[in-house]
Amino acid sequence: MKGIDLKSLSRILPGTKTEAKSLFPDLIIVILIAASPFVFYIYKNIPSTETWRTIFFTLESANYLSVSHRTWFFMNKFVPLYLLFLWILTCWHWWRYIILVPITMYVFQLYSVLNNSIKYVDEMEIYWLIPVILVTTTVVYLLRQKLFFKVVKGIDIEKLDEELKKYKADRN
Repeated sequence: MKGIDLKSLSRILPGTKTEAKSLFPDLIIVILIAASPFVFYIYKNIPSTETWRTIFFTLESANYLSVSHRTWFFMNKFVPLYLLFLWILTCWHWWRYIILVPITMYVFQLYSVLNNSIKYVDEMEIYWLIPVILVTTTVVYLLRQKLFFKVVKGIDIEKLDEELKKYKADRN
């Protein structure tokens, strides 16, 4: 077995400590994704009353028909939000920051569900979301442009800038 190091051996032989360590975070992610339907259906276990009192907290229906309805609205915003968080944390593509747009949308919607003074949910969030969309899209587009020139065309923009500065300096 000349030339094989321990890391490459752990990739070949299953059940080694290195492989088990690297699979643990993936296992947590898989469990969190698989649990999402169960988290969503928590609202089915909430009573359909105007107030729900437990030893830990008291939950009121506020502008909703019942506490169960309010929990249903909350879960409709929370579950996609936590799945999007998992996606942005595990995605390594250059475009992953555009996922911040739906994350921001769900954060605003979740806030409107939790805020008792807001009577209508999902109405004004788009106006708060427009600046986030503009900034995020611009940054992702600029990142794409930089990667496109560097990877696809083989042009290093920093070297190009240096050459332009040198050219301007020589002209003056």
